[in-house]
Amino acid sequence: MDRPFAKWCLGILGTLFGSVVTYMFTRHSQQKHWVADNKKQEYRELLDALMEAEREVIKRRDWKGLGLDAEKIFIRVFNDMHRVLTDRIFIGKSIHEKNIYTKWNDTLEGMHRTLNVGQFRDGVEEIRALILQAAREELGI
Repeated sequence: MDRPFAKWCLGILGTLFGSVVTYMFTRHSQQKHWVADNKKQEYRELLDALMEAEREVIKRRDWKGLGLDAEKIFIRVFNDMHRVLTDRIFIGKSIHEKNIYTKWNDTLEGMHRTLNVGQFRDGVEEIRALILQAAREELGI
């Protein structure tokens, strides 16, 4: 085989190989960033939903006087958080591992049973701390 031709072939193969390797690394990096961005978004949505649920419960002063309206509020708050907690695609495993769903149910059930807003706030703060801890662990922050 002719030496200039061999050099030309090796040059082409080297360039092709380099391009493929660069493409693979770039694609892998972009996918990692895409997943991390989606996890951040899901954690934000979860924290926003928790804050909204807390606001919805705390803004009412006289729970005993609400009667049936109180039941409707609890059901709506439960359903809204249930949806957000169970439809997480990227962070669902972390939510499950940290028992966030169970802690939320216990916190809301405690509020429903005792109407103790302070205890409810403490439970929500504990859940918020768990969510932030999970986010930091998963995102390497």
